[in-house]
This record gives sequence, structure tokens and C-alpha cells, in this order.
Amino acid sequence: MQGHDFKVWCKKNNEWEKHSCVLLDNGCLMQATHNIPLKKETHIVVWYTGKKDKNGEKLYTHDILKIANDHLAIICWNFETAAFACRLIGSEKPYCDHLYAVEMTEKVGNKFENPELLEEEKK
Repeated sequence: MQGHDFKVWCKKNNEWEKHSCVLLDNGCLMQATHNIPLKKETHIVVWYTGKKDKNGEKLYTHDILKIANDHLAIICWNFETAAFACRLIGSEKPYCDHLYAVEMTEKVGNKFENPELLEEEKK
């Protein structure tokens, strides 16, 4: 798939994949530098939403945003509407579909590097 912006999180090393990755038309994720297939069990693809926060930071799925009233929300894919959405931390329902007005929010982390933010909202 060309023209799609994504990053790859390596669960095994607990860090972003350092090498270039490609996603083939058949859905196979490959480490391009060494031509090695990457498994879904050990790697997670996060997609660029095409949006940026108020500071100009690119927003990807699994990013955590500070929204109205200092609540936290996570960017996810809404299968019902086939669009990116925000979901309040601790809720299963989307807070807003299509990332409406996301340019007024602030990216504060993501669920991989900042798992404590997933717990913070529950306090």
C-alpha cells in the first residue's frame, strides 16, 4: 500500500520499529530493510489520521488527546462509521466521530509509551 502513513509498534521490544516497514497489498507487514515479515502478534500498525493537533503534531490511532474539560480521549477506528473517532478513556462508545474539531485538542501521548494515561482518567 503506497501513500499511506503509518508507524509500527514492536510489542516485543516495547518501542517503535526502527527500520522502514511496508504493508503489502495482501496485508503482510514487512521490515523493508531486511525483507523480514513482521507478525501481528508482535507488531501493531498505527495509522495516521490525516489530522494534526493544535501544536501541529500528527495524530495516529492509539494517540491520547486532552480534550474539553481536561478529559482524555484515545483515537480509534470506528467500524460502524468506517472512520477515525475519539473515545473517552474508560468508555467503549466513541466520543466523537470523524475526529471533528480535533485540531483544538492536544496530543499528550499514546497507549504504548504512556499506558499510565489510560489509568489516569479512572482516578
